[in-house]
Amino acid sequence: MDGIDGGITPANNNVRKITPAGVVTTLAGLAPQGSDDAVGNQAQFYHPRGVAVDPASGLLYVADASNNTIRRIKRSGLVRTIAGKVRAEGDKDGKRNHARFNFPGIMTVHLEGNVLVCDVLNDLVRKVTPDGVVTTLPEDINCGGLAVDSAGTIWIANFGGNTIDFIDGAGHLDCFCGQNGPNRQRGWRRHRSTWQRPVRDRL
Repeated sequence: MDGIDGGITPANNNVRKITPAGVVTTLAGLAPQGSDDAVGNQAQFYHPRGVAVDPASGLLYVADASNNTIRRIKRSGLVRTIAGKVRAEGDKDGKRNHARFNFPGIMTVHLEGNVLVCDVLNDLVRKVTPDGVVTTLPEDINCGGLAVDSAGTIWIANFGGNTIDFIDGAGHLDCFCGQNGPNRQRGWRRHRSTWQRPVRDRL
């Protein structure tokens, strides 16, 4: 995954690379659904929904939505499940297969190689460390998009609240713009703005 030139997309129960020239190659996975950890097309996914590349390590992370797991792909093509238990739903924090997700989706890489995941059906944002330790960020958020800036601030498209929210370095959640959502009485920065179900893979 080192020096990826192009985009990475989950499709057909596999993870594919698309270059600017339109050349498509499969990095991992096989069309039939499954959950096997293996190398390249011997590995299996079940509706992968989100991908994120850690530029420091070159590791690729995949939110394997219908398996309720977080997968990692190494440069060698080795796929490993690092958090969650296959087909087990829940919102429990924990390490590796003791943690639970409910349809994890959009993801992005945060500081120190940690991955942030929109846990869609739980209305939560979860943090996953490289060692597979899962914790939940403060407050319920119907997450439709995630991004991290150079200061480590987390930006969230709040699909249910019709707002753009952010979490600062101290872990405080606030609303940057939009005004239609419930419980959004905290310091609006651009309160005259309105949004209708903001959503995008990356803000």
